[in-house]
Amino acid sequence: MNNRNFYTYGTNSKSNFLIKNIKQNIKFTQFDLEIKVPNKKKIVIKKIRIPLFGTHNIRNAVAATAVAITIGISVYDIKRGLLNFKGVKRRFNKK
Repeated sequence: MNNRNFYTYGTNSKSNFLIKNIKQNIKFTQFDLEIKVPNKKKIVIKKIRIPLFGTHNIRNAVAATAVAITIGISVYDIKRGLLNFKGVKRRFNKK
């Protein structure tokens, strides 16, 4: 029995949520996301933008996107939410 009750994400071509075409500029990071979930039609979301930099932030955004897609949040709302996300406060930030 092949019970698979989890999804994978990342840049590995076998990932269910495959990160592609990463581009960064001075204001944001942009990437495409190819979603291949068993028993569902493949979806490609183009030009997802986050106002953060670094691979870890891209992966965090994709993890949040995976949860959002799974529970039925629209692609429009996901993209808008990610674009408006300003990050989290850190313990070493100066006040």
